[in-house]
Amino acid sequence: MNGMTEDLGSIIGMPTRLGGFFVHLCISLIAGVAFVLLLGRLINSWLSATIWGSAFGISMWVLGLMTLQPYLSNDIPLFAQWCFAGFENNKLSLVGHLIYGLVLGPIYYVLKSTYYKT
Repeated sequence: MNGMTEDLGSIIGMPTRLGGFFVHLCISLIAGVAFVLLLGRLINSWLSATIWGSAFGISMWVLGLMTLQPYLSNDIPLFAQWCFAGFENNKLSLVGHLIYGLVLGPIYYVLKSTYYKT
């Protein structure tokens, strides 16, 4: 995972850790909004929040890190990371994206059940 933060920053022409952190923060915020818009209606219990949250986290890993990020930052062809070596290099990031989804889903469920009473 060395240099991954800088690679993210290079998407906006700022290949530093700060630039990478900023890009990652923006992507996380946009992903959270997308989660609510795409899957918000399907979340009506802790179980559904956990399942859909983890599925969303994994899909963000596949779409973002394994597909778009190498292309946008290093001009590597799309789907070039879709191999055993790509998975091996990015499995720790998969855990991070899974945790993101496992936190996002239940937090959304709590907020939805607290503020959106039917």
